[in-house]
Amino acid sequence: LTEEEKETLVFESFYIAFGRNVQSGMLQGQNEKFKGVPGGVNAEVLFSNNEGFGTETIAVDVWMKPKGGAKYDTHYKEMFVTIPKDAKQSNFKLLLKERGSYKVSLYTDDEDAVWIGSGYVSIY
Repeated sequence: LTEEEKETLVFESFYIAFGRNVQSGMLQGQNEKFKGVPGGVNAEVLFSNNEGFGTETIAVDVWMKPKGGAKYDTHYKEMFVTIPKDAKQSNFKLLLKERGSYKVSLYTDDEDAVWIGSGYVSIY
C-alpha cells in the first residue's frame, strides 16, 4: 500500500464476535460470555470489515482482566492470523484458559501497526 492508501484505510465497518465455531462463514454459538471448563474454552473469533483489511496478516493482541479486577492489565497472548489478500471476513481459534474478561485487539501487521478494532469476551 502507498502512504496515501494507508491514510485512507479505515475500519469503520469493523465487526468482531465470539462463538463456538464457524460453518459456511456463519458464527455458531455466538456469545460474549462462556462457561469455563477444564483445559479452557476454545472460542472462535470471527471478524469482518466491508472494505477489507489491506493486509494478509493480522496481529492479535489479547489482554485480560482477572475476575474481580478493574483493568485489562494482564497480557495474555499475542498471535498472528494469515488471511486471504482481499478477505472481508475471517476467523481464528482462541483458547481462553482462565476465568475473567478478555480484550481482543486486532492490528495490521506492518511497521505502522494500525489498530483495526477490539472486542470483549469473558469466561465465568
